[in-house]
Amino acid sequence: MTRFDLWEATLAFAELAGNAYWELVAEGDKPPEEIYVLRPDRMTIKPEEKKLVSSYIFNVNGRKIILQPEDILHFKYFSPINDLYGTSSIAPAEKSIILDLYALNFNARFFKSGARLMGVLETDRHLSEKD
Repeated sequence: MTRFDLWEATLAFAELAGNAYWELVAEGDKPPEEIYVLRPDRMTIKPEEKKLVSSYIFNVNGRKIILQPEDILHFKYFSPINDLYGTSSIAPAEKSIILDLYALNFNARFFKSGARLMGVLETDRHLSEKD
């Protein structure tokens, strides 16, 4: 992984998930020899009373890997409601984005079916403007 790839993944995860994690691989107190970017959707933070983070749990294919806080560098965006996890930049617009996707999917299915209505309401009565 190049330096560019490292920062690109870190910033993308931070923007989209509100969190980015690096696993720092080092011998003792030496500077890290390797840095791995870990997916934030697979990371769980285990809190503790005495210190904020007791460990990080990284889940890969159902296998849980316990990582120590000194081996993880956590980049997180500000969150007004959570001390452990950040809030993504798109979180405030999430519902609007989801509704837009639903509307796009509906329109695609509607026009794919020849713009036919799914149903028609009929009555034998004459309907006035009030009805």
